[in-house]
Amino acid sequence: MPDIDLHLSVLKELQKFLVQFSEDMKERSEEFNRKVGQLREVGVAVQIAEYFEANFGTLYLRLFQNLIANITDVFLPEISANIAKLEQPLLFRDTAGNIVARKIGDRIWDNSGNWLYEIRGNRIYDSSSNWIFELRGDRVYDTAGNWRYELRGDRIYDSAGNWLGMKY
Repeated sequence: MPDIDLHLSVLKELQKFLVQFSEDMKERSEEFNRKVGQLREVGVAVQIAEYFEANFGTLYLRLFQNLIANITDVFLPEISANIAKLEQPLLFRDTAGNIVARKIGDRIWDNSGNWLYEIRGNRIYDSSSNWIFELRGDRVYDTAGNWRYELRGDRIYDSAGNWLGMKY
């Protein structure tokens, strides 16, 4: 469970960064374009200003536009799709493949729609806000520090090594 939350957090942070970066790049490219267009006005010789516009101004402006377009049209939609996939309910199945619970956001619900548990950081609380489990890496411990469950790949085992179910 925590690996999905970590992936989701990292993707959302990357998404936020890329949105801000593309907005900053758009402003900077417009500023660059204005400065190149003002070369003659600030006293640069016409021949040098035209050379710079033709050989650098247009090229750099196109590079900026391509970078912004790749971020907004390729990277951000891909990140959004991955975020949406990770935010879908996580299903818990028993060894027969039957769905026994769903994780939606920070809460785990049974098949009848009853809220069973809430995950806050590395701790799991019941619906009465009583702390009942703690996640330490791939293992789940009770409040007395006893190892109760282990997550191996998409499977859940008890501390004796018995396969209890799977998550996916």
